[in-house]
Amino acid sequence: MLPGHMRTPAQIIGELLTGHPEAVSLQAEASHCRALARCSAAHASEAFDAAQTARLGYEELRHRMDPRRARTVGLAAGLLTLTLVGAGLTLLNAIELSVVLGPVRSVLPAFAAAAVWLAGSWVAALAVRERRWGVCLAAGIGGVLLGLLLAALRGFSHQNVLFGTLVSALILGLTSAAAVLLARMESSSLFAAR
Repeated sequence: MLPGHMRTPAQIIGELLTGHPEAVSLQAEASHCRALARCSAAHASEAFDAAQTARLGYEELRHRMDPRRARTVGLAAGLLTLTLVGAGLTLLNAIELSVVLGPVRSVLPAFAAAAVWLAGSWVAALAVRERRWGVCLAAGIGGVLLGLLLAALRGFSHQNVLFGTLVSALILGLTSAAAVLLARMESSSLFAAR
């Protein structure tokens, strides 16, 4: 090399890459890492695009099925809560019916009565959702009459009528809570889309 001549950084690196014994191995490793990075970036981009497509599909389905965002309770949480409400209704019905039928014979009718209460809740929730106020009023009046009938069972068997009225009020409260829950639960198609 000439004494007054200065080498540029690119020349120094070029000489190192061509003359150093480890240079070929390091270049191969760098090339491999670049290929892995490009592959990872492509997979990440594909996964992001798939997630965005699924999210947009879910949001579009939600806009179609629940445009006012009134169904805020997830299906799984709603079904679990509804199961607990059903168990409570069964227990309260068993308490009320055990006065007339006895503790053992009141179990099956208590299950049937809980099913009727939950079906009434479902009818009321659908009536509210579809703005059919006559059906909603009929379901409410029917529920109150059934509650009064259950409370009257204690009076006919000379038991504590106040306790029967309190249990009937609790049944009506749980039934109303079930109707509100059913009206707020998301549909199964939204759950599947999520």
